[in-house]
Amino acid sequence: MDRDNNYDRVKLAYDVMTTGEGKSAVSGPAAVQQSYDDGKTDEFVMPTAVTENGQPVATIKDGDSIIFFNFRPDRAR
Repeated sequence: MDRDNNYDRVKLAYDVMTTGEGKSAVSGPAAVQQSYDDGKTDEFVMPTAVTENGQPVATIKDGDSIIFFNFRPDRAR
């Protein structure tokens, strides 16, 4: 959850993870570079689906397990 209640950002991330809808790139590094090229760095890097042949490589579906970790000293809320 976004600690500043920016639910529009949360929705973008949720949509990319569950449906693959949103920005796309051919790799993780390409996604970060694309975001930096757009002037968006750090917490503003856009959620991006990694795609192959125009389709998301993976999405989260019912029955999947998710591992979440947070490296920030002020912790996830």
